[in-house]
Amino acid sequence: MGSLVLASALVAFGASGAVSAAPPKAGDRCPKVGAVAKDAQGRSLVCAKSKGGRLTWRVGKNPAPPPSPSPAGVPYEWSGSWERGWQRVSTPPPCPSNLSSLFTHLPFDATDVTSIRRPGYSNPQSGYKPHGHVRFSPADADGVQRIVAPADGWLYAIGRYQEAYTPGNDQVILDFFTDCGVMWRFDHLRDGTLAPALQTAVDRIALREDSRTTRVTPVRVKAGDVIATAVGATDCEVGRPLCIPPGGPNYFVDFGVYDPRQLNGAALADPAYLRDAPMESFKGIAVCWLDLFPGSRSALNRLAEGDSDYCTVP
Repeated sequence: MGSLVLASALVAFGASGAVSAAPPKAGDRCPKVGAVAKDAQGRSLVCAKSKGGRLTWRVGKNPAPPPSPSPAGVPYEWSGSWERGWQRVSTPPPCPSNLSSLFTHLPFDATDVTSIRRPGYSNPQSGYKPHGHVRFSPADADGVQRIVAPADGWLYAIGRYQEAYTPGNDQVILDFFTDCGVMWRFDHLRDGTLAPALQTAVDRIALREDSRTTRVTPVRVKAGDVIATAVGATDCEVGRPLCIPPGGPNYFVDFGVYDPRQLNGAALADPAYLRDAPMESFKGIAVCWLDLFPGSRSALNRLAEGDSDYCTVP
């Protein structure tokens, strides 16, 4: 402690005895081996003995800056079937017991929504749906479907694809992990309407005719950050998957939340539940995201429809 006080109080005296506040420089004399100080550029100086026995200031190592938040890597990876399932590949911090404390922002404006198909059902045309399906009014007054991040997390995978087969309606999938390993996904965001940092990442992904995703350098988002301002399709070709006859707008977004730390109740209750779809990566870990937003639950219940394997139907 004495050397620190001495170093911080170090002054130079001129011929008149007046005090100079000039910081020391590398090569100047210093008072005691091991004393430390800062030069005018903020570099750390350490007092050391030279070969000739003289004590001088030398440039030392600055302490490392505090680490900025960064992902240690994707915490879980899908191994291809339910015999192996989701495998943890890094060690995330523990999640809170109540995931609602993570998912603090409803990702859409419920006043613009006409219906919500509860997650966890089989669609006769397109298979099992572990996510929810949120449909917006075509007569939406401002024409904006504002989608926000429901939690703090990292964008880690992107899909970019044609499905409506009309210009300006290319679709985007975004996959995110929270720091503790819970995942969420948006599908049917409209390409070209994403927040700048996310759109930059999407622009690097080749446009496909299928919805496979590509891992990307993670991009940080905070709960409430705008993700996109448009969803679905403004028009479409009749007979295509996004199309509602006679081919007018179809504004909707798919939203799913998944917890790979454990199987959901449906998977635990019925062994056949997973065997029916061995390559479906989200079926056994999907959660009822309507339960994650208790402040909006009454509004969501009014909009929600259909049966579900893991959502309680009032």
